[in-house]
Amino acid sequence: MNELVREGAELPQSLEEVVQVEAAPTRQAGISHLRVLAFAAAGDAPREVEWAAVPDLLRAEQHFIWADLSEYSAPDLAAVATVLGLRRSTIHTINSTWQRPTLANLNEYFFVSATIPRLNTQGYRILAGELDLCVSRRFVLSAHRQPLPFGEQLWARALQNPDLVQRDPAYLLYLMLDELLIYDEDLNRHIQNQSELLEEQALSDVGDAFLEDLLHFKRYIFGLTELIDQHREVFTGFFRPDFSGVTGEEVEGHFRDLQVRLAHLLSMLNAAKESVISAFNIYVSHMSHRTNQIIKVLTMVSTILLPATLIVALFGSSVQSELPGLRSMWFWLMLGSIVALCGSIVVVFMRQGWIAPRRTPNSLRQ
Repeated sequence: MNELVREGAELPQSLEEVVQVEAAPTRQAGISHLRVLAFAAAGDAPREVEWAAVPDLLRAEQHFIWADLSEYSAPDLAAVATVLGLRRSTIHTINSTWQRPTLANLNEYFFVSATIPRLNTQGYRILAGELDLCVSRRFVLSAHRQPLPFGEQLWARALQNPDLVQRDPAYLLYLMLDELLIYDEDLNRHIQNQSELLEEQALSDVGDAFLEDLLHFKRYIFGLTELIDQHREVFTGFFRPDFSGVTGEEVEGHFRDLQVRLAHLLSMLNAAKESVISAFNIYVSHMSHRTNQIIKVLTMVSTILLPATLIVALFGSSVQSELPGLRSMWFWLMLGSIVALCGSIVVVFMRQGWIAPRRTPNSLRQ
């Protein structure tokens, strides 16, 4: 297998707690879901056929086959691979646990694998699924261990454009990758909404639980960005001089569009990572402001009570012993002194702007 793209580690170690990967398929035969769409000569509508008819259709020069294998077992994949003439190395790769996106050029067909991230929004975890594609002039095989989240849309688009698929199988590959990007863009919109909610929550939530959620969400975004970013090398590999699977100005234009959209999607995800840092800064600023408010209140209370304490101590130690007949008058004088002094301190605080009515959002806009 001539691998054009196969570089780097599968996942950074720091993301192993966030990203879970699909396991290898089971060994139990007969549990797979297989759909086959046959594209006949130009002008004829594509039709869904049984797998038993595929060998005869492949022998007919005018037919092109798309086989979609879902929730497959290892024996069922081997049976399909035998009919399509797939290499052992390809079968081994498809049967393995999740691997980063790959592009490999073989003589009879080329192999593409892509990652389908599935989000667990409650626990901030990601399941990394794999979509394996074998593309030749006569057939396209798509294999995935879970149903595609965009499977029905993909099937409908293939039925709507039979002439393009019949003329160039790479167009069907484009449809699959295009639907994958649409799915990833929907995930990005969910991430953006979550980021905005966290920024708003940072203004009101001062608990440790929010800080922990913020940390988990940061790793969550990093994990999704890493999984999507791994497709860049594959999309670039389609245009390498030693790869001939994508040819023709029309098809190349579609794949160029995929590259541009992927770059834009990654920039949006990077912006989401920055928004997490922004939410943390808002949280820290809010905590600092709240701490300053507490210190200011405590300082004002201490400033008001300290002179009053001195007055009480003075009258308690001197007045009662030296002027026992005027205790009542001196008691009221003591209270008046305390009230006058405390009132004077409060007036000074208000003039300095340290004590002000709480401003609401409406008063700020006015």
